[in-house]
Parts: sequence; structure tokens; C-alpha cells
Amino acid sequence: MSERRLLMIPGSTIQDPTVLRAMCRQSDSHLSLEWAKKFKSVLEDLKKILLTRGESFVFAGSGTLSQEAGLCSLIEPGDSVLCLNNGYFGGRFADIAKRYGAKTEVLQVEWGKAIKPEDVKRALKGKQFKAVTAAHVETSTGVAIPIQEIAEVVRNSNSLFVIDTIASLGGMELRTDDWGLDVVCSCSQKCMGVPPGLVLIGAGKRAVEFLQQRKSDVPAFYADLKNWLPCMIDPAKYHATPPVNLIYALGQACKLVLEEGLEARITRHRRLAEAFREAMRALGLRLVPEPGFEADTVTAAYYPQGVDDMAFRTEVEKNGVIIARGFGPLEGKIFRVGHMGQVTSADLMATIGAIERSFKKLGFEIEFGSGLRAAERVLM
Repeated sequence: MSERRLLMIPGSTIQDPTVLRAMCRQSDSHLSLEWAKKFKSVLEDLKKILLTRGESFVFAGSGTLSQEAGLCSLIEPGDSVLCLNNGYFGGRFADIAKRYGAKTEVLQVEWGKAIKPEDVKRALKGKQFKAVTAAHVETSTGVAIPIQEIAEVVRNSNSLFVIDTIASLGGMELRTDDWGLDVVCSCSQKCMGVPPGLVLIGAGKRAVEFLQQRKSDVPAFYADLKNWLPCMIDPAKYHATPPVNLIYALGQACKLVLEEGLEARITRHRRLAEAFREAMRALGLRLVPEPGFEADTVTAAYYPQGVDDMAFRTEVEKNGVIIARGFGPLEGKIFRVGHMGQVTSADLMATIGAIERSFKKLGFEIEFGSGLRAAERVLM
């Protein structure tokens, strides 16, 4: 039974069997022309998902490294950076910027709230920042900020825009070039449905030009996108050994995304998210995000009074489903469910059922089946 648990955390996510099988083969030589052709094909497919005519970057690392590489490659000591912070992960950009000698200003809002374009406009007024950072989906709260509208504000200020799309790439609408996103930071284990271990970054034309013209050295050798750029343009070149088998898996995952179609995939994620949110509301739970700014890839909900976090999540796991705890000031107060990547409506209904049974088992009064019925009305 232990191998049948349903992983419904906000990443790592469920992996399609074809993605896992793609990894289970003998590695190519990462110095061969055959491998260079395969890798280039994966990078081109990733650009189609990023919707950019710029460059895509793939190398070994986590989502945190994608944030660090994306930002440190653009800033120099003394540069000013505006960091938009409405949760745990968006807040990391400020720590990264400080470590690379930047002067940081943080636009902070309460966890659960979204940063709005007018907030950014006020923060930028009369000031000049080298870069602005933000998390498209704040995984700690399930909040999605209006990234397209904010990008327009940032673009008008001539700042570079660096976005954490770790919980949105491949699951929510994201148009790197059309929206003027300069650097899009992501990773493999969320909506893309690949095991953890890959940094995925998209760079628009303006960011690529900056990397090519930059004169000063980035203090981080491995994370410097300028060092990786020649290898992404021509994978026959070398900076560090690529994780060959994970890139096989990414190649298959990209094919699944493109076969489904970006528009259809975004619609599927939105439908599943709406069904799950309606189910939680039907159970009497309050969602963390302010209305109208809920992400379509992860939902965070407050516990009813008196429910113990560990006891609840343990009970859900006994029902074969794994969900996630809260972070920071919300730890112990909320639970989080990821509904992204290869998740199906059957997976979602199984999760809702496990949540209902667990609340009932712990003595919380709910109308049994109300969550399932509410979700079904959306999914019909």
C-alpha cells in the first residue's frame, strides 16, 4: 500500500509513467554530437512552453537555484532591486539580492494578499531600480498575482523583471515575450511533472542581450547564466556536466505538454482548481488567498477551530493521500494541496474524499459528501 499513496503536495508532483521510463536508459555521452542534438531539441520545446524567442536554460539544481541564477546574473554590487513579497518564496529574492551586494527595497503585503499593479506603480514612482522581482504563484499561500498587468508597469519603468514561475510554468498562462518578462525562473518538479533536480529558466531578448554584454564577473561561477548561455545556444559546448537522464525525462514531459496544448492544459488546471476550491468552501473552510487571486495550481485552506495540523495530515495520509503543511506564520493553521501537472479529476476526487473522511474521523462536523458533490458540479 505504501507505493500507492497519492502525492498531492505543491511539488514534487505525480510523474507520468512515460516520463519515468524516459529516465530509465543508459546515459549518452554529454560530450557527443548525438547528445547535443537531443538536448537542443528539448531546449527548443521548452521555449515553446515559455513562449519566448529568447533562450531557455536547463541545468542541474532546484527551484531556489533558478531564483538565484536568474537574479544574480543581472545585478551588480550597488544596484537597486525592488522585491515584491507576499509570502515565503517571493521573499527569498530579497535575501539573494543582498548577498550579491544589491540595495534592496521590499514591497511587502500580508500573507494571503496579492500585490496589485497600483502597488507596484507607487513603489516605483520617482525611483529607478535595476530589477524588480516577484513570485507569480506564491506557493506558501496559493496566491497568484496579476503578473501580466504588473509586468506592464515594470516595463514602463525600464527595470528588468525577474519572475519566480516555479508553481505556474506549464500550468497557468505565462507569455514571456508578449508580457515583457525578462527572466522566468522555474524548475522540473511542479507543473512540468518531472522528478526534482532541474533548473528551468527562460530569458527574453533584453535579458539575453544584457548577459552577452555584461563585463563584470558574477560572484557565483556555476549559477552565472552568462557561463551557461553558450551551452544553451550550442549544447556541444561545456560548462558543467548536465543531468542527462533527467533531461531525457524533461524532453518527454515537454512533449506531453505540447501534445495536450498549452491552452487546453491551462483550462484543465483552471477547472480542477475551481472544483477543489468549491469543495473546500462546501466543507465550510476559508481559503487563504483573497478572492479573485487564487492560483490554479495550489490551494491553501485554513483549518477549522480545534483541528490539529499533524493529526489531520496524518489521517489524510492513512487514506492514501499526501498533502502539505503551511509555512512561516501560517504553519499549523493551514494545509496546502497541489493540483498541477498530470493530476486528473479522479486524483482530485480521491483527495477531497480523503479530506472529508479525515475531518469526520477527527470529530469535525461536516456534511459528509458535500465537498465531493460541489466538485462534481464543476467537473460535470
